[in-house]
Amino acid sequence: MAGDDTWAGQLLVENAPAAKASYRLEMSLQRSLMQLATRVDHVWTFSSQDTGGDKVVLPLRSVEFRPDVDANNAVERKTVTHLPFAVVNQPGAKVPGIRSVAVQVSGDGGNPWQRAIVVRRADGTYTAVFKTPAAKVMSLRSVVVDRDGNTATQTVINAYRNR
Repeated sequence: MAGDDTWAGQLLVENAPAAKASYRLEMSLQRSLMQLATRVDHVWTFSSQDTGGDKVVLPLRSVEFRPDVDANNAVERKTVTHLPFAVVNQPGAKVPGIRSVAVQVSGDGGNPWQRAIVVRRADGTYTAVFKTPAAKVMSLRSVVVDRDGNTATQTVINAYRNR
C-alpha cells in the first residue's frame, strides 16, 4: 500500500517508484443513517510514473447516474427502465478515449446483479436499459475501461427508489 487516509479528498503519495507502474485506488463510503446510497464504492486502476515534480491529475473517471426521480428520490416503475447516465472525467485529467462501459443493476442490494444493455447516445452520454426488478430500491454498478486499460468501477447500494 502506497498510502491511505480516512478523509475524502486529496491523497499525497510520496516516494512512489519512478518507473511506470500500475496502481489501484479504492474509496468506500458507508452511510448507515441514510436510506439511500447507503454504501458507495469506487475502485480505479491506472498506470503512472515519475512526473519530475510536476503535479499531474490522475486519469480517474466516475459514472453519474441520472434517474428521473421525484422529490422522494423515487422513479416511476415501468416494465423496462431507461436509465440515463454520463461518464465524468476528473477535472484537469488527460484521459484516453473510452473502450467500454458496462452497467449492472440489482433490486436486492447486489445479490444478484443483472446486466443492463448500454446504449451510447449522440451527445456522448449513455442509457442503461434493463427489465425493472420487482424491488422498492435499486442498486447500481458500473465499469468503465479506457483505451489505455485504466478502469473505474463504481457501486451504489440503494441508489434510488421505485414507486
